[in-house]
Amino acid sequence: MKNIINQHWHTVITRHNLNTLIGRTTFLSTEIECSIKIEVDPHDFIIKNALWEIYRGTKKVSSSLEIEGLRGITAYLGNGKAIRQAVMPSLGDQALSMILDTVRGIIQSESFLYRERGFEDQMAHVDHWERKYINSCRYFSNLGSKDNLENTWLNQLAKHKRKNNLYNRFKNVMVSGDKRTLRADASLSDSFHEAGISMTVSREELKILSMSASLLRAPYPICFDTQAYAESLIGKNIADLSKKATANILGGVQGCVHIIDISHDAIISLQEIL
Repeated sequence: MKNIINQHWHTVITRHNLNTLIGRTTFLSTEIECSIKIEVDPHDFIIKNALWEIYRGTKKVSSSLEIEGLRGITAYLGNGKAIRQAVMPSLGDQALSMILDTVRGIIQSESFLYRERGFEDQMAHVDHWERKYINSCRYFSNLGSKDNLENTWLNQLAKHKRKNNLYNRFKNVMVSGDKRTLRADASLSDSFHEAGISMTVSREELKILSMSASLLRAPYPICFDTQAYAESLIGKNIADLSKKATANILGGVQGCVHIIDISHDAIISLQEIL
């Protein structure tokens, strides 16, 4: 098979100073190179500045735009609608997805900012997360299981030594193919997780011929059960797969959001080719 498309994302969240947290997502592909930079106050996560930059791949050689509409919005759970309204349709899907990736990174960094965020200790922050994320993935849908009671988020945080670099995430999608078949391989590696998927699709019928997923690294043993849902995508028509449909097939609240995320990235890339 011949390589057709390569796509790479990198999200990093850093503490700039006592009053500023910087989140940046950079995207490079065969077609475009661009980035989103978001500055927030670490105490309330309110967006102070947001910058969208394109370095390569559009009719313009480069462009840089301050996203005024994002100022004042809290980069946190429950504000996806406000973010979409501030960005769409003027900046488009590419910018929106990268902004949301950056906000997710900012939310992940909260575990190392619990004092700034007003929590008495890490346990208080863990309790807050468990209430906020209830029924959002396999772990948070089974908090009372013996496995989860013995493997807590506090155990995970004890493995990290972080001061200024608070969170990293890399994602990539590679699509290759021949006259009959396309293959997409996608992976994610962040500060807490590592996952990969591989799928093949019929060019003629648009059906998924094979699909597999693997978790190499995850916070909890129960997370690894979600790999089994991958085969449920086999036989599905790729043209019918929205992110919501993909998530439901891959286990819904009993699945892994990271496997769902990179599966959707791969599906979008394949849809654009087909």
